[in-house]
Amino acid sequence: MRYLSEETMQRIIAFVDEYYNENTEDKGVAECIVAKNRHGEVGTVKLQWVGQYQTFADREWKHAE
Repeated sequence: MRYLSEETMQRIIAFVDEYYNENTEDKGVAECIVAKNRHGEVGTVKLQWVGQYQTFADREWKHAE
């Protein structure tokens, strides 16, 4: 029996600390963690989390209100 994790080419995990920890210093920040990539690098990228719209954006981008 083969496991799905063995078959995947890439595994990307989104982590929003604000969801788990209301007192975080990283409000509005999400981490996109590339945990597995058979054809490239692994690592973490910080993105802006726009929870009101359930979306990610570049950290420099701000939604006009």
